[in-house]
Amino acid sequence: MASKAMLTKSEAISKLNDLGASRKPFRFYCDFLGEKWCIEEDSQSNSSLQLKIDSDSPKSLDQKLTFEKHPIAFDDFKKSFDEVVHQINIGNSFLTNLTFENPITANLSFS
Repeated sequence: MASKAMLTKSEAISKLNDLGASRKPFRFYCDFLGEKWCIEEDSQSNSSLQLKIDSDSPKSLDQKLTFEKHPIAFDDFKKSFDEVVHQINIGNSFLTNLTFENPITANLSFS
């Protein structure tokens, strides 16, 4: 797939709104922080996008999968977690999603 120009968050919001208003199909990707965006108009129904979720037919691999995660330190997580619990206990939230960026490395691509 050819490299696409990355958009800023404000550029992406504008383009997403335009495409949605014109009812054009599209797909988008963004980084974890929502700062870098790629938006592709989907002009063909037989798109080259290959995505299967909960597929019953696994793809055979020609190579051994290597996958390594790089989570944050437990003490850093615990500090944030304890703050979230404290805020919930004093009534500041009833629904919370505590997430962190966790880089991964793997020897596979999305295709």
